[in-house]
Amino acid sequence: MPAAARLTTEQIVDTPAAALALLRATVEAAPGERRQPALPQERAVRAEQAGHRTLAAMIRHHRAEGARP
Repeated sequence: MPAAARLTTEQIVDTPAAALALLRATVEAAPGERRQPALPQERAVRAEQAGHRTLAAMIRHHRAEGARP
């Protein structure tokens, strides 16, 4: 059994979910930084949505492989 199959779904989700949370926090904080230009909002939203879709696909795939929740 591959090592990834032995991980729980929660373990697999933790890192990408943390990255998505960091992306959201960065987008929200950027306008308050004096030396930083505002991030392109549409681009950030598209990246966040794509990340959530990827995360959902990872969970579906992992569960389909018979992994424990």
